[in-house]
Amino acid sequence: MRELFLASERRRAERRERRVWGSRHFWLGGCRYGPRREDDHARRYTDVYEPGVTASVVIIMTGCALDALMTLYLLDNGAVEANPLMAVALTLGVGEFVRLKLAITGIGLLLLAIHHRFILWQWLRVHQAMNCLAAGYMVLLIYELGLSQLSQLSQLSQ
Repeated sequence: MRELFLASERRRAERRERRVWGSRHFWLGGCRYGPRREDDHARRYTDVYEPGVTASVVIIMTGCALDALMTLYLLDNGAVEANPLMAVALTLGVGEFVRLKLAITGIGLLLLAIHHRFILWQWLRVHQAMNCLAAGYMVLLIYELGLSQLSQLSQLSQ
């Protein structure tokens, strides 16, 4: 009798059924904020990202775009592209150079953001590596600003 009562109480569809495209997970930001259990901290995917992960992605993509612009400015003032892949992209045109640079960075960032809770090496998490990349872009931009100042000074002296 108990089994009959429990079977009649089930009114909804299976709650674990996988939904696509109209799902809350995709359009409204998801529902998994972190691991379910205490021992699940490493190698667990989430579909809601911490503000630090989002900030890292924004800083890195902004840094990449500014780096592309600064590189083009420096190339116009006599610099040479050191990255062989980007040097080939420059031979195809400025638009292709910028698109390739942003696409490579964006795809890499997407993969890093998805795996932000994973551990890369002993204690280093992917999210911490993303923070290092963001800091690296800031250092690179400061270096490029210094180079642009030097190129302006050299143009004035000529």
